[in-house]
Amino acid sequence: MAKYLAYQLAETNKAVALTHQTTWGSVDEEAIGLNWSVRKTPDSKRQFVHTGGTFGFASYCSFYPELGFGLVLLVNESDRATQGRLWALADQIQEGVYGAPPALQAFRNSLAATEYKQALEVFKAVRKKHPELHLSEEFVNEWGYTLARQGNVNYATELFKLNVSLHPGSWNTYDSLAESYEMQGNTALAISNYRQSLALNPKNTGAVEHLKKLGANK
Repeated sequence: MAKYLAYQLAETNKAVALTHQTTWGSVDEEAIGLNWSVRKTPDSKRQFVHTGGTFGFASYCSFYPELGFGLVLLVNESDRATQGRLWALADQIQEGVYGAPPALQAFRNSLAATEYKQALEVFKAVRKKHPELHLSEEFVNEWGYTLARQGNVNYATELFKLNVSLHPGSWNTYDSLAESYEMQGNTALAISNYRQSLALNPKNTGAVEHLKKLGANK
């Protein structure tokens, strides 16, 4: 796998370089190359990811051509939370090697100073100084769930609210915000956001189940 990553990072082979080109979507939101998910890091560098798992096994492969760095994670576990945890672990390893990008660190510091309140305004202010700052839907979503797992549900809710503002067309951002409100015991706002998630994605069966549990109809 290390040799495979080195081959991908080099991008000297034309066939390899071709697989790194976006064939669907926008790299600012969600994009696909040939066999790769194509993303931007929080400082707008390229990141390529491929994941998979079945029957008690999961994998995560990610590499950053501009950094000359990549990693593969393999675990004997596969449930609905596994990929998110692998993503978070991969980010921790990458940051441990290279440090947090200045743009992301500035955003983190500003959020902490305001106790995560007015996150959208904080984001706009930081981006004026660091125009390279990029927050993908998945990055913010996993950040929020990491905080929630640590018991910081109020902070998580503020991040999920930011995600809704940055990605208003995504059903998943509303679903996550609804779940955080549910954790807080705010039934009315949980129901409202689950309904919005369903309006954007009528196949979101998870929202249907949560609405039933909360005693609400679709």
